[in-house]
Amino acid sequence: MIHQLLALQFTLLYLPLTFIALGVYGSNFKGLIGMAYLAPLLLIPLLQRMLKNRGHHLSQPWVTILLPLIGTLSALLLYSPLHLHHWDEYSVRQALLTGLLGIVSYLIAYSSALQLKKPSSQKLFSALLILAFCWSLSWYSPLAGFFMLALIFALAPFAHIQRLQPLTLKPPAELSAVLSYSLMLLIFDLAMVVWDYQEMQQWALHFTVALLAIALSMLFLRSILFNILILLAAISNFIYCILVPSYLLNLSHSALAGLAIGVLLFYRSLDQTGKLNPQSWISLSLPVFGGFFLSFAFYHNLQILAYRWLLVIPLLLLLRRYYKRNIA
Repeated sequence: MIHQLLALQFTLLYLPLTFIALGVYGSNFKGLIGMAYLAPLLLIPLLQRMLKNRGHHLSQPWVTILLPLIGTLSALLLYSPLHLHHWDEYSVRQALLTGLLGIVSYLIAYSSALQLKKPSSQKLFSALLILAFCWSLSWYSPLAGFFMLALIFALAPFAHIQRLQPLTLKPPAELSAVLSYSLMLLIFDLAMVVWDYQEMQQWALHFTVALLAIALSMLFLRSILFNILILLAAISNFIYCILVPSYLLNLSHSALAGLAIGVLLFYRSLDQTGKLNPQSWISLSLPVFGGFFLSFAFYHNLQILAYRWLLVIPLLLLLRRYYKRNIA
């Protein structure tokens, strides 16, 4: 369960929380300070390319101890002033610690995903429940997730020590274009609630409900009827939000979005033998980044109704694929 938690913490905790901190509590991208926040996000494609053939270095004993130690210390140092004070968008210290934490968080997630050989739905369910609990704490302290990252990283050395079998390293699985876009669209839909509530921390409750829904979906995903119903409900959920924007603030909206994200996350993780392949989780950071970025840009430019056109793009991708296979 610890490996699953470590493999998902970057995508489902650090990345959204950093976007919320910058989008709600302030950001300064006019100077070099802003680049420190963006550095880990911009370095992800480069890190993926570098680690594709060198990922085995992350399994060395000293690395499995050093990375979680750096992550724990940087998370504690970052959160200590945030607990009693406000987010300081002009703080160089805060920017550097956030950037360092992001890089370490990604490396730990990458290493843990590669080390998972036989993940189970039950362990994935438990890991997602813990992440839901992390988001629930934001109801009391909006950036408490950074402190929870320190606790999660503190468990990392124990997870690696317990593993006795050698690693089986494979290049990370890439998300298909249509599935990647579908995930981004769902994250986009879910993230819009943050910009409506802003400093009112009710968004923490919505994210908690969404993570609980993702966890719950892990237990019923072998049912084809369940999957069809969830995906149909997710499409209706999205379209109804376009027609009635106030529905965005309803908890049922976040719950349905979470169930749909769970369906896509689970089935993209299956390999040809029908077993979970956690290496595909590495590629999820891009749809999450794209979803939060688009939601922020659309909301603050008052183009809420314009995202109905996002529905057209998957159809164009499907037509392009059909043309290549059957006509070209």
